Amino acid sequence: MRKLIPFFVLVMLFLVGLVGVFLYAYLADRYCQFEGGETHASHVSIYPNHGERQVGGSTRYGESQQSEAEATLLYLVANEPEHLGGAPQAESKKTPRWIVKFFCEAKAADAALVFFTYGLMIVTGWLAWATLKLWQSAESTADAQEKNTRILQRAYLGVEPLGIDPRHERWRALLHGEKGPLQSVAQVIIKNSGNLPARNIEWTIEHKFCRERYLNDFPFDILIAEGEGTLPPRGAMIHGGKTINAGSDDGCLRLEAERFLYVWGLVRYEDGFGTTRTTKFCHRYNCANVENIHGEKEADAGGKGPVIGLKIRSEFARVHRYGNDAD
Repeated sequence: MRKLIPFFVLVMLFLVGLVGVFLYAYLADRYCQFEGGETHASHVSIYPNHGERQVGGSTRYGESQQSEAEATLLYLVANEPEHLGGAPQAESKKTPRWIVKFFCEAKAADAALVFFTYGLMIVTGWLAWATLKLWQSAESTADAQEKNTRILQRAYLGVEPLGIDPRHERWRALLHGEKGPLQSVAQVIIKNSGNLPARNIEWTIEHKFCRERYLNDFPFDILIAEGEGTLPPRGAMIHGGKTINAGSDDGCLRLEAERFLYVWGLVRYEDGFGTTRTTKFCHRYNCANVENIHGEKEADAGGKGPVIGLKIRSEFARVHRYGNDAD
């Protein structure tokens, strides 16, 4: 129904024009004096006996001619224009000239021409409006097409958990003296699932321990991302976070139920169209799934080597209900 509104408006404008034409004709017929009416009345008043003068029941020809001449002279004097000395009071009572021309001197052909011009103006305005709407529609379609192209072709970076891995025995063997506590690292894999390369990639990986299962305290605003990488479409790269020490302190990794390790951070990159995008991530690990990694040297009585690190396999990772977002 809304699509027919312009058509109804067009019809209403044409009807308004027709009403205007009929109203004009009515006013002209009602208030304009047609040529010949006043002249005939004046002629009858001046020539009451059609130029004849009866005296004693008979008409005298000479006197009749004289009377007719006098009547003609009186008529000319009465209707003489003002610039020839006529009566100015009669002229002052006339309607202003432009109104007379507008209402009383227009012909039917003039009214038809005016209505035709009015209709042409309406149609031209409607065509201009339709052209403007068509231009706006084309521009909107082009914008939507460009937006869809960006959505379909841009780079999309996502971050998936790869578990908590220990630093291996070979690295620890290079250290002299006290080797310090066992250490582990949170691993993540960054994947580009889009159709354009992601450029100027920078990232940061943080971690924290908490006994609250549904923690919602991740201050992304204070993070400082570093890096300048490029990742092609369908490509992936693995990165590790900060070192996690093993021990009994609050910030250390150990086997303990109902204690959670949160690995969180962000990745910032350009999506292929010059727009900077950000992907936030947060993975949760239950410390009840911590495993000891044993080395091969100096096996104990049970046939296992010394513990060289702590590990949580990636299958125990969970995407946390808070702290995950992307644009």
